[in-house]
This record gives sequence, structure tokens and C-alpha cells, in this order.
Amino acid sequence: MARFRFGVVTLSNPDVHSAARTGDSAVVETDSATLRRNYMILRKLFVFAGDIRANFRVEIDEIYLLLCLIFVADADRLTGADARRAGGASAHTISQMTDIPRETVRRKMQRLIVLGAVAQDAGKLYRLDHTNRLVGTLLTALGRISEDLSAPDA
Repeated sequence: MARFRFGVVTLSNPDVHSAARTGDSAVVETDSATLRRNYMILRKLFVFAGDIRANFRVEIDEIYLLLCLIFVADADRLTGADARRAGGASAHTISQMTDIPRETVRRKMQRLIVLGAVAQDAGKLYRLDHTNRLVGTLLTALGRISEDLSAPDA
């Protein structure tokens, strides 16, 4: 089980191991399907990250920071956050969310500003520039992965 600041994520059901020992094949088959699905999704994520790194010459932690801003913007839309703050996050907030030191967040965000993927407003909040090709590519790829997640198992 892996622990993330956003919650707890598990890729397999721990009861499956005991089910496999006792011979409960229905549970093992379900878990096998779940593992196959997780494998395919993770494979797509790795390919996606590799393609983004190669095509846009960004580092993996910069992709992580962009994904963090996408998460913030979506969370703000879902919760109806104050319009002045909606879709933006400070270096401190991003640092707390990602466990990346604040100064590193600030430095990486400056690079993303130069690339045109991020803008910083007068309140020192970082926001995505949705007209940027890198941001558009990220959003499109996430949409495809999301569709794969919601598709019924074959």
C-alpha cells in the first residue's frame, strides 16, 4: 500500500493473497482483471510522461507540477472556489501538496513560465496557460486516460 498526501492508494486487494492460498478463484480472477487494468493504465502513464519529456524537453518533476496545477484547477471548479484564487496555487501550497521544497517549486515554476505553460499573477499564484501546447497536450492525454478508466472492462 502506498501513502500519498491526497489519500491512500492501493493497486491490489490484500485479501487476494489469502484468497489465492485458500483457492477462492472468483476473488483471484477479479484481482487479476484489476491488476491487468492497473498495468495498462500505468503503462499509458509511463508512455505519456516519456512522450511529454521527449517532445517538450521538460523534466518529470515539472510534469508533476503541471499535473498539480491541473488538480488544483479541477478541485477549485468542483468546490466553487473564490474566483480570485480559482485555478491558482502558491509555491507554498504546491510545496505542501507535493513534498517538493518551496524553493525548488519556485525555481521549476520559473522555468515553466519561460516555456509559457504557467503564468504567475499579481497575487503570486501560479496558473496554467491553457493556450500553451504543452498544457493542451497534457490535458488531452489525461482525457484519454480518464476515458480508459471509465470504459467498462472488456
